[in-house]
Amino acid sequence: PAPGGLLSTTLLTVALLVTALLVPSPARARPDNPGSDLFTFDVGDVIETFDTENFRLHYTTDGAHKVPAADNLDGGDGIPDHVQRLADLYEAALATYTGMGFRAPISDNSTPDNGGDGRFDVYLVDFGRQADGAYRAERCDGARCSGYMVQENDFAGYNYPSVAVGNATVASHELFHAVQAAYDVDQGAVFSEGTAVWASERFEPTLFDLEGFAYGYLDDAATPLDSLSTGPVDAFTYGAGIFFEYLSERFDDDRVRLLWEAVADDTNPNAFWFDVIDDVLADVDGNFADAFAEFSTWTLFTDDRADPSIAFATGNQMSARTGIAKTLPIEEPSFVLFTASSRLLSFPANTGGSARRAIRVALIGAAEATDGVRAYVYANDILTEVTDQPELDVDITGDGLLLLVNTNADGRSARPRVCAGSADEVKRCIDAVNPPPEEGPDDDDEKRLSGGGCASAPVGSGGLFALGLLVWRRRRRRRQHQHQR
Repeated sequence: PAPGGLLSTTLLTVALLVTALLVPSPARARPDNPGSDLFTFDVGDVIETFDTENFRLHYTTDGAHKVPAADNLDGGDGIPDHVQRLADLYEAALATYTGMGFRAPISDNSTPDNGGDGRFDVYLVDFGRQADGAYRAERCDGARCSGYMVQENDFAGYNYPSVAVGNATVASHELFHAVQAAYDVDQGAVFSEGTAVWASERFEPTLFDLEGFAYGYLDDAATPLDSLSTGPVDAFTYGAGIFFEYLSERFDDDRVRLLWEAVADDTNPNAFWFDVIDDVLADVDGNFADAFAEFSTWTLFTDDRADPSIAFATGNQMSARTGIAKTLPIEEPSFVLFTASSRLLSFPANTGGSARRAIRVALIGAAEATDGVRAYVYANDILTEVTDQPELDVDITGDGLLLLVNTNADGRSARPRVCAGSADEVKRCIDAVNPPPEEGPDDDDEKRLSGGGCASAPVGSGGLFALGLLVWRRRRRRRQHQHQR
């Protein structure tokens, strides 16, 4: 935990943490050379420094970028309390991460403009509420980089409950980007931002970063987990931190560290985190398919449905996952389900004035496409997996949810026909796709079985649970990032 006990569990609108995620800065000077970047000191600012064992903080006490002036620590030693406390936070965060077995940031000792020595440099400048912090990867050897940090100078006007919370949130998040850069800066925004949000939670569990950003994933869980960010600010990538939180709560904190070790550019060049996750989970008798299915069910247990005995410890502080509103019976002729994603449907039990007593679910399509797709019904505060249970009816006395999960880590996305309702309604939905053969002579039956004519493809061996057509999905990104040397 950060020193001083200054952090708060206040629920608030989390300020945006971004800009320049692990992106090497342009070939120009650092923020203490005016005009070097968007967030930089001004001409005429007198830049002072404060050193700890591992960090050097650069700040000014005058002008637009001045830090809060209070100086009560150590009997008024001329160093602003804000700077000293922030330095202590950085040291505490680094001790947390290295204590978990993570690498320390790479020293910039060999960089010509390195802030004066090999310590990790933190520049405190006014971001004008456009952002609040950024790690700048600067000098790279392959995909491993040294760099420095630029951080908001005073958090005036930001939506943090206190300056201490702002400092702890930004410092712990952005410092973990420097830790990541000691492994590989080409792992994509989901892994980089998601594990940085996770790391802040490991450093100080009372910070609200993980819970506040959870909506980014919960509102967009139909997006593949290994998708690329659509821009420098993408709520999905931050919200994906809850997947890595799941790995910690379900298995242990080592899973995330081992993922980073498995993609380190100096030991396993060109590895991508999504390609090695099965190996990392195998150490704890797990695999991605089972883990992603379970994680997807955990996403239901947030807000008012939170239950720490079966899902996230702080699920009650996360926003609710809402489903696409449907009424029974449900007949979706073409339901796209991307790999490593899930979709949620909600339905009222009372439809047309009559109360439902049970629901049956079927996904119809080619039998070979059913592998990896799982279905769950949540009703009466009970979650029931209905995958591969063709005759299972789930009792309902109130509104319900239908969760569909594609646990495949790669390949093409699924497009099943979804049927849900009473046993008779589901049968009619199935028969609309696969009409039953008419009674007839044995030789006619034999023709049908041998493939004569234009008969529909039969429901596969999964019975009512069978999955439909496939659509092509984008190839996973390969390494395209250019580093400045």
